[in-house]
Amino acid sequence: ISGLFKQCTKGVTVKLDDDMLKHYCNEDTFIIDIEQAQDDPSCCTVTLVELPPTHFSQTT
Repeated sequence: ISGLFKQCTKGVTVKLDDDMLKHYCNEDTFIIDIEQAQDDPSCCTVTLVELPPTHFSQTT
């Protein structure tokens, strides 16, 4: 893995370090986007794309 990133619901993408990753909660919902790294085809970049809380709301 050449990079680990987080993209918030507003579309801002930041590189995650170990301390930032520790603050992720089990309740956080995201899509894992894995892409081949541009600079090294043997590596990949991982982006955690945060989903808005209303994405999983149920209507009765």
